[in-house]
Amino acid sequence: MWHPGGDRGVYKSTDGGKTWTQVLKPDNEWTGAYELALDPRNPDLLYATTYQRGRRQWGFIDGGPGSAVYRSSDAGATWNKVSRGLPSEELGKIGLAMSPADPSVLYLQVEAANRAGGFFRSRDGGQNWERMSTRVAGPPFYYHKIVADPKNVDRVYSVDVQMSVTEDAGRTFRSIQAARCTWIITPSGSIRTIPITCWWATTAGYTRLETGERTGTSSGTFRSPSSTR
Repeated sequence: MWHPGGDRGVYKSTDGGKTWTQVLKPDNEWTGAYELALDPRNPDLLYATTYQRGRRQWGFIDGGPGSAVYRSSDAGATWNKVSRGLPSEELGKIGLAMSPADPSVLYLQVEAANRAGGFFRSRDGGQNWERMSTRVAGPPFYYHKIVADPKNVDRVYSVDVQMSVTEDAGRTFRSIQAARCTWIITPSGSIRTIPITCWWATTAGYTRLETGERTGTSSGTFRSPSSTR
């Protein structure tokens, strides 16, 4: 982040992680790989996003020609940039999610110059994209992670300052932010947080836990008044 260069990109192992080979090298020395998705039906079909970024004491590079979306159909041996339907402006950080309910459906949350970014969907394995809304997490260089629901193809979660969800494939989002927390530091140095509401991720989706307390040291542990998740 502070210097160009380095061993950036996507790497592949064929021996259980003992050795690795670079299969996707970014366009320039300020760019690294950000997201990677594998089609569960076809191990040779991969998707990746790259992000050009540089940090300085007086400012930073947030995007550029190195930011892109890639697709490979031969297990990473070759990669093609996909851009049909995506902004023609320079891109920044790109969040990527594949729907477990239908792996042919992919979502992107795209930062782009001149307000050309937004939330995009592909229904043909990343070959064509449509802009569903202008939503971009903010600031993108901190928050741009999206997670597709395992059961509902149109439901996607966006992790931001406030966690949000779309039920209509990105056309609209609503906040599912938990109640704001009050931090109490006791004389012993432990931290007590009340109230707090958590979301438990399972293969069936996301379940809201009852309001409880988080107690402990600076890291803390969560204790729910109910064992139901």
